[in-house]
Amino acid sequence: MIDAHLSLVLPLEWEEGLLGFILVGEKQNSKNFTIMEIEALEALAPAVAMAISRARLNQDLKKKDWQMMQSEKLAALGEMAASFVHGIRNPLGIILGSAETLKKKVPQPVQAEMIQFIGEESERINRMLTSFLEFAKPKPPVFQEVDLKDVLDRTLDWISIPARKQQVRILREYPQEKILVPVDPEQIREALVNLEMNALEAMPGGGTLRIILNQKDNQDVTIRIGDTGKGIPAGVESKIFDPFFTTKERGPGLGLSIVYSVVKNHGGTISVTSNDGEGTTFTLDLPFPRAIMGCFGAVGPVRAGEK
Repeated sequence: MIDAHLSLVLPLEWEEGLLGFILVGEKQNSKNFTIMEIEALEALAPAVAMAISRARLNQDLKKKDWQMMQSEKLAALGEMAASFVHGIRNPLGIILGSAETLKKKVPQPVQAEMIQFIGEESERINRMLTSFLEFAKPKPPVFQEVDLKDVLDRTLDWISIPARKQQVRILREYPQEKILVPVDPEQIREALVNLEMNALEAMPGGGTLRIILNQKDNQDVTIRIGDTGKGIPAGVESKIFDPFFTTKERGPGLGLSIVYSVVKNHGGTISVTSNDGEGTTFTLDLPFPRAIMGCFGAVGPVRAGEK
């Protein structure tokens, strides 16, 4: 202490024991510390000890939270991998079985059927891998101003043939005026098609697909996609946006995860209401991007045709 020019040492004690010391050097005027100054330091010591104790406790909690989070991530990764492998194994089994059949002397019609199976299941695996890559490494949205009515109409044109085959009636509830919103049209179309195809799959025996589009006074947009299908089973509503979670017999379970990612990347939210056996409605709330004033004027999404 003398070599370090220290005059006082105060222990920092708390519930868990001795946490350290406060080391006080010599006064600049070389005078001794007064009783009042020493008492003030002694009063400060418990507060410092408590602060150190709380900081260490917080560090321990953060470490435990991090360890728990890592464990949950590993568990989720294991579930995702198991689900993905299971999804690929089914079509792969069909491909291998068809290939084994082709090795035998079978009639020409059977050969053609096996070749068709191989092509269809190979394409199915390719779609699963594409969905997985889109989910794992999503592209950032490229905003441009579009009429959401046109985007919705395009998606409904794409699903019109399977909708007619299933005797599903499509109802469109749009405002008369254009709904001009800066979005990434490709990503929004993909999200909407995913939701619309899910709705068709929920109504194999026919029903009604209702598309509702509204724009608020602040230009924020709401899109509702509702069906009259079998609904979501009770207890799984909170899991439907999880990667690889699916209630279907086929498919990787990434469709709704991609939808969630697209909506989130647009700054929006998505919610679902469903009663088992009474249909499902997905609600997409997309905020209208507000321009930011920069050094050279307003900075924001570019209108179609502008530079």
